[in-house]
Amino acid sequence: MESPHTSLASEKERQGNVVDWHGNDDAANPRKFASWKKTINIACIFFMSFVSRPFTSSVVAPAIPEIMKDFRSTDAYLSAFVTSIYVLGYAFGPLLISPLSEQYGRLPLYHLCNVLFTICTLACGRANSLGVLAVFRFFAGVGGSSVFALAPSSLGDLMVKEKRGGVIALIGLAYNLGPAISPTAGSYLNAAKGWRWIFYLTAILGGIGTVLSMLCLSETYEPVLLRRKTVRLRNETENENLRARPDVDTAAGNLEAFGTAMFMPLRMLFSSRPIFFTSLLTAIGYGYIYVLYTTLPTTFVETYKWAPKILGLAYLGTAVGNLIGMLGGAAISDNLVKQRALRGDTRPENRLLPMIFWWPLVSIGLFIYAWTAQHGVHWIAPLIGTVIFGAGAMSAIVSLMSPRSASF
Repeated sequence: MESPHTSLASEKERQGNVVDWHGNDDAANPRKFASWKKTINIACIFFMSFVSRPFTSSVVAPAIPEIMKDFRSTDAYLSAFVTSIYVLGYAFGPLLISPLSEQYGRLPLYHLCNVLFTICTLACGRANSLGVLAVFRFFAGVGGSSVFALAPSSLGDLMVKEKRGGVIALIGLAYNLGPAISPTAGSYLNAAKGWRWIFYLTAILGGIGTVLSMLCLSETYEPVLLRRKTVRLRNETENENLRARPDVDTAAGNLEAFGTAMFMPLRMLFSSRPIFFTSLLTAIGYGYIYVLYTTLPTTFVETYKWAPKILGLAYLGTAVGNLIGMLGGAAISDNLVKQRALRGDTRPENRLLPMIFWWPLVSIGLFIYAWTAQHGVHWIAPLIGTVIFGAGAMSAIVSLMSPRSASF
């Protein structure tokens, strides 16, 4: 039988073989990175967030009529599909990227997905049929989704909880700058150089993001960093008993953990009614936004005779509405939650209450847009409708996403 002294000695030995950060000021700990290093990482993530989601998803929308004309197609559903299939890839990618990052870290996934995004976007510009264009646009969406899947986690790795909000808001700003800038850039580029150059420009931006990430981004995932440190110390000290901190060591790569992480979102989606219905409504909101994007070229070119090079200005209404909805919706939701909390009611679903007002704005905005455009009312009227629609849709999406993040 093991004596207490032997047991105590064994415990001390085990503790001595545990690899962790070296104190509270270990420069290798992402939370303790120098300010300049954190700033560079955040700037890279900001740039990639801007290019991969809001810019790329909507930059092609003003050129859809030209694309359909080049490929001799008049199918309205197919024209909408060419715009929206990127978002389908964007939704599929995180199912693989997130669990892979748990095993191999954030950095390899950023690099791999940036290269995939750039190559597939370039291939879109060389496409010789709508089918080829749709396939490569889907895989470009998968590659671009790495930022969507990993950016919040990377920022959480770098920043303490108290300082995280402002940085995440900055990434949110990148998401909302895209719809204001990309359609305008896309319409001018389409008029000057043709629709293929829209993809060439996007591929160039993707290439810049790839190079920046390879030069400037650092690995920030703590389990991977500590496992690497453990391997290095084993080689240096020849002590095979060294182990990473228990919670890190159990996170080491294995197929079971990968499978669990990959299918967990789907299990939660279909086993939890709150997640299912909030996800469904969020999908409907984004669906309306992209349906609107695909109708704007027809409305303002055919009805209002706008020149193709200024068509991108038609998207500013939705962009302004989205910005109002994101900022205003978040502020109203926060104030409501604070007031309820003062009365002892801290339920996450309190953030859903403002949707009573937001969803009617979606219908009102779409009605104003469609009715005024159909009757040829001055072009400012449908634009006002898109502002109201954008504000309502984005406010509703913000209200839907907040309780999910607070509950799960």
